[in-house]
Amino acid sequence: MGTILSPPGARFNQPADLINQYRWQKANDDATLQKFTTNGTSYNNARSSDLNVDDASFIRLKTVSLSYNFLPSLIAKAGLSEISIFVQGQNLVTFTKYKGLDPEIPGNSQLPQLKMITGGIKFKL
Repeated sequence: MGTILSPPGARFNQPADLINQYRWQKANDDATLQKFTTNGTSYNNARSSDLNVDDASFIRLKTVSLSYNFLPSLIAKAGLSEISIFVQGQNLVTFTKYKGLDPEIPGNSQLPQLKMITGGIKFKL
């Protein structure tokens, strides 16, 4: 199921899947978590169980760089000797079943790595 962000019963937001499908709703439900209480017992029991053990394996497309140099015969009429275009990307996609924010950064107190895409044109006269 993944990491619980805050103790059930506390005045903090919970992940929607935790609220909707992992906790008991009524007697005899077959669910992972017991019904929430305001005294923290549910949370303490969950913390000492294997509930927080999660598969943090992942595959990430970390860095990609593409460029294209135009043929001199195509750009000579424009009075240029060289034109190239490029695009670079970092942290473009991550494939994982991890329920937290980022499998590479443990816990849920830091944001995942930023996705960045840059591009440009380089030319010489």
